[in-house]
Formats: sequence, structure tokens, C-alpha cells
Amino acid sequence: MQLKDQSRDELEQLLIAWGQPPYRAAQLWHWMYRKSVRDFEEMTDLPVDLRRQLSQRARLDACWVRQRREDPVAGTVKYAMALSDGLVVEAVALRYRDGVTACLSSQAGCRMGCSFCASGKSWERQLTSGEIIDQFLRIGEDLGGRRSSRVVLMGTGEPLDNYEAVLQAVRRLHDGTGMSYRSFTISTCGLVPGILKLAAEQLPINLAVSLHAVDDALRQRLMPRAARLARVDRLVAACMVYAESSGRRVTFEYLLLDGVNDRVEDARRLADLAGRVRAHVNLIPFNAIPGSPYRRSPPGRVAAFGARLREAGVAFTVRRELGAGIDAACGQLRQRGSGSEADVGQRSQ
Repeated sequence: MQLKDQSRDELEQLLIAWGQPPYRAAQLWHWMYRKSVRDFEEMTDLPVDLRRQLSQRARLDACWVRQRREDPVAGTVKYAMALSDGLVVEAVALRYRDGVTACLSSQAGCRMGCSFCASGKSWERQLTSGEIIDQFLRIGEDLGGRRSSRVVLMGTGEPLDNYEAVLQAVRRLHDGTGMSYRSFTISTCGLVPGILKLAAEQLPINLAVSLHAVDDALRQRLMPRAARLARVDRLVAACMVYAESSGRRVTFEYLLLDGVNDRVEDARRLADLAGRVRAHVNLIPFNAIPGSPYRRSPPGRVAAFGARLREAGVAFTVRRELGAGIDAACGQLRQRGSGSEADVGQRSQ
């Protein structure tokens, strides 16, 4: 049994069934989420017989660091995390002046099949809530106990295609670590039913929508499955509902591809869509992957694109590159497989 797949109430019921008082669940929860321990013997305020029982019947580790690469300039760390069945997912620690952002995966592979993305080249399975949570905890452990102050579900996979596990992970990290819901961002390629379901939760979670094209025909070419599921106008309407329900500004992610979606006319139409939602736009430089037909837009065109957004009164940023030299884009490290840097961590429990 993986304990991080259990809610606090479920842990309490489990321990009661084992003949333990309910308050033991709070102690166990504290060791798991506040102390991030990986060995039941470290839980010194639990009785010896309970620690022995937990060791025999439960697991603390859902993943562990198999490979680690650090950018010596930016300080970004890319992890290949091994799961109990041997699959590998990716996570990233992004260091900023005001803290660390943990970028977590929600699936092993991705079913969306976006043409520019390394993650969509394979599909294995959904991650459990515990496997998502443990990526966060393993990052903190690797950084010497420095806990991330923000979480973005922008790693491998489509978070809203694994809705229940992702939301459970967010809720448990919120409850277990004390992080505000405003510290969490869920990224989606535009699954409208999931956006509306999340809106109904009325939680102040940030939403980032991978738009990447301003018309249905181009979006169908770049993001075939996402585009089939919802037209651009319907996606924008769902974003308006989400912004109203959550009280949070939606972000439109826009990957700039040379000669594909980076014309001034594209910028004008993007400004119109963003204006309807009062969305922030994040312009993203393309990280090349082997065999890709796409190239990143040249700096001059990026500047012209941004100038058009600025003229239209749209708030935007150009994403800083904090790990291009270590394959920090989604799916790149996993695609390359393990090499001489593998096995920097090992499984315990």
C-alpha cells in the first residue's frame, strides 16, 4: 500500500482498523509531508509496533531520483524519477530569486500527440496522486530540504486527462505542506470539460492554457487531439468561466514557431483572444527535439510579436530559458534514456 495515495481521513480509518488511536494519523501525516522522511524508523513518536507494522504493510516511496542534471549557470535541476514499476517520469526544479518552483509530471507519456512536443511521442499510464506528490518531496530532499514555494503541473502529460489524481495531489500538498492554492498552476492543452470541472471546484488554482495557435486549422495541425476536442472559441469561453469562478487570471501559453504562428497577424488575433479573457500571454521559445520540422522564431520576430501585443494592451512575458543545456523541456531527458549519470538516488522502503 502506497501511503501517499491515501487522504488524511483514509489514513485515520486505516490506523483505527489497526487498533491505533485516531491522532496517530496526524503524526504520520506530519512525518510524511512536513519532514519528508523515507524510513518509518525515523518516526520516533510512533510506537515501535506500529512502525514495524507500517514497514511490513505500507510504502513511503512512490518514486526516487534515477538521474539528475543541473545547469551550472541557471541552477535549474532536471530529474528522471523512477517509479516502482520501472517507468521513468520527469520533474524540474526551477530556481528564482524568490524561491524554487517544482515542475511535476502527471502522466508517464502523454496521449495528446502535439506535433512539437517530446512528451507526446509515447504513452505508458496515468500517475497516481502519490507519484505526483513524491516528485515534489524528492525535489525538496535533493535540494537539501529547501521546500519549493510553487508547484506547476507542466511536466510530462496532460494534467486534466488525469483529473482526479492531479486534484488529489494538489489538495494533499496544500493540506500537508500548508502551501496556498494560489501557489499551484495546472497547465492544459485545452480539455474544456476538465477546465469547467476545475472551475466548479472554486479553488484559486492558477490555470495555464497551451493555445499555440489562433485558428482551428493551425491548431489542428499543431495539436491534433486537443483541437478535435474543442474549437478555439469554445476553449476561450471555458477560460472565461474559469477566470470568473476561480478569481485567478488565466495564462495563454504560446510557443513561437518560425514561419508557422509568429506573424504580426497572429499576434493581432492572439491579442483579441487574450483580451476577451483578460489573459496573460506567455511567449515560449521553442526547444528543438530530434526529427522536429519546427525551428524557433528569430529574436527580431519575437520582439515584433511582443510589440503588437503591447500595443493592444495585453500583458505578456517571454519565458526565460532555465535549462536548455540539460534537456529541460518536457520529455527530452526521458526520451534520451539513462546514461552514465543514472542511479544517483535509490529506492528505500
